[in-house]
Amino acid sequence: MNFFKIILLFFLIANCSNNETTKNNEIDILSKKSFKNILMQIHLAEADFQLNKLKNIEKAKSKLKERRSEIFEKNNTTSKIFNKTLDHYSKKPEDLEIIYTEIIEDLQNKKSTL
Repeated sequence: MNFFKIILLFFLIANCSNNETTKNNEIDILSKKSFKNILMQIHLAEADFQLNKLKNIEKAKSKLKERRSEIFEKNNTTSKIFNKTLDHYSKKPEDLEIIYTEIIEDLQNKKSTL
């Protein structure tokens, strides 16, 4: 459970697969499914950064930056759209809590299959 607390902490600190978008107040945002998928990938990349930063901080930073770019490219989106979506869901804490609950469940399921 500690791992999941770390992931949630990264979200708060960082402020931070299809590209399905919806219109909301004339701003393109990712669908809840796409956002959840990307958010989980980013948190895993950030957890990897935290594990490796003591070995070589510059290499870890570079790898994190590269990994974030790969995640956005793989999911046919941009950091700008991701950040707009994050802002959108940050204003809807109930929805964001549901997304994080689903992420935790997905990670627990993946962990149990290892």
